[in-house]
Amino acid sequence: MLLCVILFFCCAQEKESPITIVEFGHHSRAAVGRGLQIVNKSSPKVIGMYVYYTQDSLYRDTTLEKAIRNAQNIVLLSGLHRDAGHYWDSLELSHPKFRFGDRGFSNFTITEDSVFVPEIPMRQKYREETEFAFSYVVANKFSPQGVRSEYTSGYADFTFSRRHFRKKFKVISLDSILSGRFDPKDFIGKIVLFGTTVENTFYLNEYRVDKISGTEIQACLIEQILE
Repeated sequence: MLLCVILFFCCAQEKESPITIVEFGHHSRAAVGRGLQIVNKSSPKVIGMYVYYTQDSLYRDTTLEKAIRNAQNIVLLSGLHRDAGHYWDSLELSHPKFRFGDRGFSNFTITEDSVFVPEIPMRQKYREETEFAFSYVVANKFSPQGVRSEYTSGYADFTFSRRHFRKKFKVISLDSILSGRFDPKDFIGKIVLFGTTVENTFYLNEYRVDKISGTEIQACLIEQILE
């Protein structure tokens, strides 16, 4: 009887997430660059930058540009615009000086009431090129065997579990990183997403009560793809 209780208790423990979110708030590009350099020294397996840097800020971009260039296994954000039926005719990217590593589109659907719709494509067409979802690219780089191929077979939307989108992830502020108040174990061998959890938020259901940020949506998608 005791053995059964112990086994049940062990199975009931929630598995530690492979994802850590870095909340960078309204920090400058230089501060984000310094934080990225620090995180990269802790050997994360994948770094996802859930942010666009479309404009050129000249010399003020030096730190961030160098940090992105030197980061291992980094994934940058892209956006698809102007749906032309079977393909999109516009692709939004960060400034060319930041375009290192891989990229993935961030598009997902919301209703007119800003309710998140968990039916999301993992592959789309930009003119004649194939573009993959940000969440898929990050998960695929993290998994030693790669993720299941059916996520990108055809152009169907994949429906993800609504229940999972209430999960909470480890969030570390950029201030904590810059001041050295963090545990490197939160980054070693993990997926680290740089983004914000306080802006660009959406409702989880039609009752418009629970809200979730775009960064957290991506974290949930990545974790469900890996599962």
